[in-house]
Amino acid sequence: MILSALFALGKTEDDFNWTEKPIVLKMTKKIIDACYEFLKPKRKPRSIDELYLIFVFKGYLRFKEKDLFEALTKDERFIIDNGDSPFF
Repeated sequence: MILSALFALGKTEDDFNWTEKPIVLKMTKKIIDACYEFLKPKRKPRSIDELYLIFVFKGYLRFKEKDLFEALTKDERFIIDNGDSPFF
């Protein structure tokens, strides 16, 4: 909740005196590469929700499923089947 409040106020995680600083994940090439590594050995398509869930327990996510989807569509390594729900 503290992180959400900070971000809503236009501040960053550095603007609070944490006892233990939380992990904040932003949409970066490292996130896209992690999706690629996750998908590389898979045979069946995976939904954007499944890819997003890879990161949920790793820290506070500063991006939504839509942001992840948009980032992956710009990367040529991913083949997207955009039926009812986006699959990779």
